[in-house]
Parts: sequence; C-alpha cells; structure tokens
Amino acid sequence: MRVLGLLPLVGALLCGCVSEQSRTKVCLIAEACATNRQVIGCETSARAIAAAGFVPLVLLNVLDDARLDEMLGRADALVIFGSIKGEVDARYAFEQKLIRKAAERNLPVLGFCNGVQQINLAFGGTIAKNAENVPNARNHWMIASTWTNDQYHAVTVRPGSLLAATIGEGRQRVNTSHRYSIREVAPGFEVTAVADDGIVEAIEHRTKPIVGVQFHPERMAVRDGDEKALRLIADALNGVRR
Repeated sequence: MRVLGLLPLVGALLCGCVSEQSRTKVCLIAEACATNRQVIGCETSARAIAAAGFVPLVLLNVLDDARLDEMLGRADALVIFGSIKGEVDARYAFEQKLIRKAAERNLPVLGFCNGVQQINLAFGGTIAKNAENVPNARNHWMIASTWTNDQYHAVTVRPGSLLAATIGEGRQRVNTSHRYSIREVAPGFEVTAVADDGIVEAIEHRTKPIVGVQFHPERMAVRDGDEKALRLIADALNGVRR
C-alpha cells in the first residue's frame, strides 16, 4: 500500500476536487501510526475522497480532546481506512474515540475494511479472525504483494440499505483483503451485506449516518473507475439516508 505524508497528502489534493459553486467540504482521515511513528494516510482513500467532492485532511493523534472536538466541528465527514503493516494499538484507540465523537455530532462516518471493524468495536461489537467467525470461511485475504491487483468475490446486499441504493441489491461483486471480520454486531447496527460463506461484509447504523464495509470501495473507485463504488463513498460522506 502506498502512503503519503501529511503535507503531500493535503497539498496534492486540495485543488480541483470540488466545484466553484459548492462550499468546500472537508473529510477527516484518522492518521495511521506506524511503529517508526511516521504520520501516514492512505493515498487511494484520499483520492477517492477527493473524487467524491471532499478535501481529505489527516487528523493527527497528538491533539487533546478539546482540539479534536474543534476539528470535528469544522469537518463534514470522517473516514477510517484499512490497516497497514506496522500499526499499533494506539491507532485503534484513536480511531474508536474519533468514531464515538463523530457519532455524538451526527457526523457522517465511513469505514473501509479495518474501518468497519473499528466502527463495530467503538459501539460494543466484537471482531475475530475469519475462520473463528465462520469455521469454513473462504480465503478473504486475497491480494497481490504489490497491493495493486485486487481479487474479488460475491456478496449479497440487503434491499433497502444505502449499499443497495448505490452499488445495487442482491448479489454484487466486491474486492477482498482481510483476515479479521465482525463477529457480534454492535447494538444499533444492522448487517447490510454478507459473503456467501456468511462473513459480514457491511453494516449500517439504524439512525445515524454511519456506514462500514469490509471491502475496499476506494480502490474499486480509483483503480477500476467503478462509478457505483464512488457513489457509495459520496453518498455515505454526505450522510445520505436510504
């Protein structure tokens, strides 16, 4: 996975991501702290956020609660992206705190892969390795070593969900690269997509604009030009309800 430091991430993507007629919207991305303490964010997530009409901005895990609240008060959405090599527990604690604070403000939250897991944990759910959740789970960790060639499998999307309104209901094709997944769904959420083996692939909050998917729509949108995946990202960040 390619990563960008804070200044290149913001500077390279500030221009051209919103129309002159619209107010510039800001989407915060929680920083991922690697073991060498670099401040990093996922380039693909940032490009997808920009394509959806938002300025992506990395939120650093060095701010006190008052400043975090101030930043969240200025933001329009929050994204929690996938896991990376070298991450530490501090990352997850930070992400879960941000998710809860965003929920208190009714701020739209979208999670990719690790993001859906952290959303679920933040609200009292549990996660486990895929094989522990489903004894006969298929291999969901299917990704090339270059992080550029996704593999795909089918999921079944529940009618009446935001997911159904964007990528379509029934059987849909999504990419996959995860070793962990949701075991017990957090209170207030409902499952909106499952893989054929029963692994939870998406959850949505019943009353708040919070969506989490176990796959990577940001990669589908940026790498594959998948318009439905981009619509999912844009609608979720804009807090569209089904």
